Amino acid sequence: MPDMALDLDVIDTIPQYNLGAKYEDPISGAIYRYVKYDDGTAVTATAGAPVQFLSNSKWVVSGDLSEQADTQAAGFVQAALADTNYGWIQRAGYNRKVITTDGSVADGEALVADVSNDAQVDTMAAGEEDAIMGVALAADSTASTLAAGNVIINME
Repeated sequence: MPDMALDLDVIDTIPQYNLGAKYEDPISGAIYRYVKYDDGTAVTATAGAPVQFLSNSKWVVSGDLSEQADTQAAGFVQAALADTNYGWIQRAGYNRKVITTDGSVADGEALVADVSNDAQVDTMAAGEEDAIMGVALAADSTASTLAAGNVIINME
């Protein structure tokens, strides 16, 4: 990818980059990957929502967390993606988008996709170490969210 500003909020209906294309923000160092979205059972991904890789499909992701047998964390979408759309997910750095939580996240806790509730994260439980998406740098708000900059994402 060229070392220039990129519109990470773009939603494409035709791929503009190779799947898995990597963009590293030259200022923040945050890392993003270009993906195709599969809505599973009609789950549109909202900006900031966690997504997982579909089984046997590198760089094809879904936010239909409750239907996924494969819980391999992919990242956080940067724009609302519908079925077969293409866009960017964040894989490393301070979160750029607000992240919805289960309402019980404390400062310093490891975060995983909440497989019981699409589009939100939960705190890691025993046995979920391989599914960690990031670490909360603050407790979630009364609105069950973590503001931009309050999660360090590390999946690259």
